[in-house]
Amino acid sequence: MSADAAGAVAVGSSGHASTLTLSWPWAAWSVSVPTIHVVPSGGVNAATQLPGCKNAQNLVTAETLSSAACTASIDGACHMFASSTLTAQAVSDSTQSCLASNDAANYRHINWQVYAKKIECPTHLTQVTGCKLAAQGLPAANPNVTTPAQASQDASFKATAGNGSHYSTTTMQDCCKPTCAWQDWVTGGNGGLTAMGQYNSFYSCDQRGVPVTE
Repeated sequence: MSADAAGAVAVGSSGHASTLTLSWPWAAWSVSVPTIHVVPSGGVNAATQLPGCKNAQNLVTAETLSSAACTASIDGACHMFASSTLTAQAVSDSTQSCLASNDAANYRHINWQVYAKKIECPTHLTQVTGCKLAAQGLPAANPNVTTPAQASQDASFKATAGNGSHYSTTTMQDCCKPTCAWQDWVTGGNGGLTAMGQYNSFYSCDQRGVPVTE
């Protein structure tokens, strides 16, 4: 963990729970949270860490997430939140957040392998953002394809990129910038695309609030 001039964070672990202590000049909290093996290359999530959430091929599926073993593991881990300094409501909110974010019916925190298809930007999206590329001769979105099974039968969808890696989604948003936020990956040397109108990229801000586009 890290610390800065404004505050400090410390973590101690014992058994199945870790004690997370956060200290700032105006307040301090001590919270016991479930201990799950940390994955250096991505976020920690129940599906890849808790018993019963994978099949015999070591894969996470909608069926394994809905299994009694997986849901029991998630329920047990989420109810390990405790604190000697936070209110009971705060602990309850943490527990409910843990349960909701790992609900099999609405599970998002995992890098799902998906089928992908490159299309022209939908008109309604470009109208909202103000960013638009010149036509690239790509197909339009097909709203009739809504499942992996349908995509697998459509030759215009691809499961892997040219280098053989699987296309996947991600929920990681820790200070990351999308490709369209880098001007050089849009109209610059790396992108080589033509933007319509006055905008050639989205912009992100640095820690000082200064727009960053390159």
